[in-house]
Amino acid sequence: MPADLEKVLQDLLRRETALYDELGHLLDEEERTVVEGDMEALLRCLEAKQTVISRQQLLREEWDRRCRELGCSGSSEEVAFWEGLADVLDEAGYNSLVASIRTIRDILSRLMKREEKVQQLLEEQLKELRGQLLQLQRGKEAFAGYVRAGSLGPTKGDGMRR
Repeated sequence: MPADLEKVLQDLLRRETALYDELGHLLDEEERTVVEGDMEALLRCLEAKQTVISRQQLLREEWDRRCRELGCSGSSEEVAFWEGLADVLDEAGYNSLVASIRTIRDILSRLMKREEKVQQLLEEQLKELRGQLLQLQRGKEAFAGYVRAGSLGPTKGDGMRR
């Protein structure tokens, strides 16, 4: 059983790593769309990211199910789970899992930093867009004021106002 369990857990870790790799590629795409200002592509990218995040949640549920099968209380995010694994697996198998977990945490840390960078880029673009919209609104208000004041009234044949 422990050898099979180790294989199953290594497979879960492999799948989790693959999901983070996929998120990394989507983050590259998201950054590109933000820089280019392509909002339609950005929305498609965000939808794809949400799909990956949903798959991560399913994987998290599978980890929790495995935890219950081992008789561990809590989830894979809690110490009790890892203590239970240490009791069930041999030292080499446990150490291998811990090394994989550390790798995943490093990947996740890098992704989070990149995500923050992309969020900052997007916030800068939104700030710029808000400024442009405010200028447009002020221009419309000024134009409406000119029209009300008659400054843009009828002209004579030579284009001069009289």
